[in-house]
Formats: sequence, structure tokens, C-alpha cells
Amino acid sequence: MILPTSFFGFSKYQVRSYIENLTQSFENLISKLDRERDLLALENEKLAKEIEKLKRNLSNLHIKDIECYKFFIDEFFSSEWEEYYSKKAQEVQVEYSKTLEELEKIKENIIQHIRYLEKYKEEILKKLSVLVEEIEKFLSDQESLPAQKLQRDFYVDDVLVLPAGIVINHEVIESMREKGFLIEFLKHLAKEEGE
Repeated sequence: MILPTSFFGFSKYQVRSYIENLTQSFENLISKLDRERDLLALENEKLAKEIEKLKRNLSNLHIKDIECYKFFIDEFFSSEWEEYYSKKAQEVQVEYSKTLEELEKIKENIIQHIRYLEKYKEEILKKLSVLVEEIEKFLSDQESLPAQKLQRDFYVDDVLVLPAGIVINHEVIESMREKGFLIEFLKHLAKEEGE
């Protein structure tokens, strides 16, 4: 069985690239929001200066007229700016929400993939355990001449070794066992060595 190299249809490179793009999008949105905030602060400063200027220019008028004019400016411009930036903030919030939903989906897919790999790992460990039991059972069979030969000639320090000194690793053993000729192969080696 081959380990999957993709996350539910997306390669690791595609997932990494997508996350990097989302991160860049976040940074762009934050920069945009910062620029809008700076612009708002600048406009508010200009408006405050204009109001002060109008106060000075109208200082010869009755104080009630100035206060009415100031009230008009505060009410009109404040609500206008509040509405504009409230709308902008909602747009940014919607974009953030969509991006967070996409990231949450990717996170769930990765979690499912990890669970699959953990399950696959358990299956492999079980197969290896069965294989080790089969080999140990075969080698502990005192009635079998090939097993005795294997114990003496091919089993060194708990590692299975060919006559030429080549170690038979777990992948080769697993492959031979799945194809159904591991035991026969070992018997054949013992038989040839006995002749």
C-alpha cells in the first residue's frame, strides 16, 4: 500500500501555496484598513481645524449662532463618516469571515488526513507483528531441519541475514510474505546450505 501524497486532491505544494496566498490576502486587508484609518484620522484633523477656523471667523457673531453652526457640522459630517467607515468595516469583516471559513475547511481536511495516516500506521504495525510471529514460530520449530539451519546460519543477533551477508529488511520480508513465498524462500536457502 502506498502512502498518499496529497491532501484530499490537493498536493502539499498547493496547500502551502494556498495558505501563503491567504496570509498575503490578510496582510493586504490589514494594510488597507490601516490606510483607511489613517485617512479618517487625517480628515478628522482637517475638519477640526476648519471648525476652529470658522469659530475664529465668526467670533463677532452671537455665541448661539456659532453653536448652532457647530452642531450642524458635527451632526452632518460625523454621521456621514461613521456610515462610510462602518460600511467599509463590514466589507472587511465579510472578507475575513470567508477567509477564516476556508482556512477552517483546510484544517479539517488535514486533521482527517492525519487520522487516516494514524490508522494506516496501526495496520502496518499489526502486519509487522504478525510477520514477526510467523518467522519466530518457524525458527522455533525444533522438528524442522530448515529452521535449525536458519537458526544456525542465517539468524545473527536477531537479524535475518543472507549467506552473502545481505540483511533482509522489513520491506523485503513484507513484500515476500504478501506474495506468499517468504517461508519457501527461507526453506530453499536452508536446503541449499545443507547440500
